[in-house]
Amino acid sequence: MLARAEILLLALTGVVLLMNIAGGECAAQEQPDQIGPVKIRFYSGNLSVSEFMAYWGTAAAGARSGATPEQNALLKRCSVTSMCDYITWALVEKEKGVWDWSLYDANQKALARDGIGYNVFAWLHFPPKWFEDDARFIRYKDLATGNTIPQLSLWAPYTLELYDEFYRRLASQFGGRIGFLRLAMPSEYGEIGYCTGMTNWLRPQPGAAPGYWCADAAALGDFRTRMLAEYGSLENLNRRWGTDFAVQGDIAPPDVRAPMDARRKAGPARVRWLDFADWYNESWTRFTVSAVKTVRRHFPKQEIIVSLGYGAEDLRYGNDQSRHIAAMARAGVAAQTPGDVGYFATRRVSSACRTYGVPYYTEPPGDVPRDRQVSRIFMDASNGTETWFDYPQNLDRARDLFVSYKQYLTGEPPRAPVALWLPTLDHWLHPEQGWPRAVSRLADELRDLTDYEVVDDLLVADGALEQLHTGLLVLVEPRLVRGAALKPAQEWVEKGGILLVCAEEPIETDESGGEVRQRVAGAKCVLSDLGSGSDLAGYALGKGRVLAAGWDERDAKAHADAVAAVCKRLAADGKKDLALVDGVRDGVWMTSIGDRVLMLNTTVERRAVTVRLPGGDIPKELAPRTIAHAEGKGGRPK
Repeated sequence: MLARAEILLLALTGVVLLMNIAGGECAAQEQPDQIGPVKIRFYSGNLSVSEFMAYWGTAAAGARSGATPEQNALLKRCSVTSMCDYITWALVEKEKGVWDWSLYDANQKALARDGIGYNVFAWLHFPPKWFEDDARFIRYKDLATGNTIPQLSLWAPYTLELYDEFYRRLASQFGGRIGFLRLAMPSEYGEIGYCTGMTNWLRPQPGAAPGYWCADAAALGDFRTRMLAEYGSLENLNRRWGTDFAVQGDIAPPDVRAPMDARRKAGPARVRWLDFADWYNESWTRFTVSAVKTVRRHFPKQEIIVSLGYGAEDLRYGNDQSRHIAAMARAGVAAQTPGDVGYFATRRVSSACRTYGVPYYTEPPGDVPRDRQVSRIFMDASNGTETWFDYPQNLDRARDLFVSYKQYLTGEPPRAPVALWLPTLDHWLHPEQGWPRAVSRLADELRDLTDYEVVDDLLVADGALEQLHTGLLVLVEPRLVRGAALKPAQEWVEKGGILLVCAEEPIETDESGGEVRQRVAGAKCVLSDLGSGSDLAGYALGKGRVLAAGWDERDAKAHADAVAAVCKRLAADGKKDLALVDGVRDGVWMTSIGDRVLMLNTTVERRAVTVRLPGGDIPKELAPRTIAHAEGKGGRPK
């Protein structure tokens, strides 16, 4: 056994070699005939999309993308066990009352002949042409512009009625021939989230763009009812919001065109905005749970997958991911989410899935060049991906890479000593941001030094710090934090956790935040003090400690270095849960999974690295079990 292992990583354009100082070079592999057996499920999709586009005139008349023997052969050599058919209401019921499943039935049978499973992703939010003038068609309407889009609103009473009828007919038509279901939401690509205009290329949608798509009559009615129920009376609502609504019908969302500056200050305007943001996100959670219940009436045994989209949490998307994943846990469904979208965005979802016990699956946002597949393999392996969705061309041109690295796609969960706190309320007060700027900047600088988890107010309140075995929690520029999250954070500190707050101003909360909030301002120190000296700056709280430092975005790199220094110092003092396997800024990313360390060299330079496991000795065979390169020009995955 070795106290440490030294591994040489080499990245070259077009070919990559893993070199072990003691073991020589591994030969580069030629393109194999097939990927062969894999440890997690591989499946693919995009059947029948061309036919849908032809219906709307965005593809040539007669365009086809159905199952064929040639494509089936491609799928089999790429270890794909199931193919997803994108069934659309617009094609199934082209004429009112005439249901025709023949296109999809042919696809299922063609796949079955070659032993490939069949799953479906039913787009119901784009109605057929005959439904355009139907009184039941309530379109999404933008709160700022009044524009509408030809997508069925999630608040429309008919939407769930349609789901009930459609899935009843689907079950009758296909019975047990469907392996599992991807449950499409009424939005864009069927992923949870409001319109951004991403699907204009599929179906013309004038006016489709990012906005607050909640001005249809059904949406506004739901808002009024729920806000009145929240406050119990119109009088209480007016007092909290600083409004003077005379009757329930007057209740309205805030003006989304108004500058945000006034809302960022404590007061009625901020309360009203945060109530609106909470409702806007929660509307998706409620619909998702209702849709799952509806579909389960007709498919009680099939696995159901719900997709999270976008890869960011701009408030306009309504994609508060931990909230939706918590609901998926209650509904008993899996989450499929974008892969190949950057590490912070990837970890944001996988941390929540592991906290709530939701199966975590990924898919690429589209075409993935061959030279980026290795970084995606690392991303997915280091986040515990249990199912890999990819498009046929992406898999086929990288078969040799999957043969080399498929063994690392095991679905096993990672373990990271550090968690970054995404402060939800403060993020909603900056709706123009995809991610909180300070948190994402620190994350970018930190990843080279250590793996990390991403938590938010809800995850902290729901016990994620214990569930994820967090040793150090970092809260960056938290101008407003939910008091309900600070209280469990304090309890976690008292049990031995370390909280590091990087901020210039004292924390504000929507309610009492306990001792953490009251005392953190008095625990400030300078970055150079962190991790050095006879004692760490800050103050003791139970068995743990609270540290506080200022924050300057220009010093994000220095803050990341300080986080690593704190971990090393505390680990040396006996807090073994903060021992880092990495801690060196060298362009090599590491992730600890069980008794293994996965590594990705994001540079084009040769790298010699030292690996230390928290448990001490590591097995000699560690080196061959390491992802060790990025192809092409290197650089961080995008």
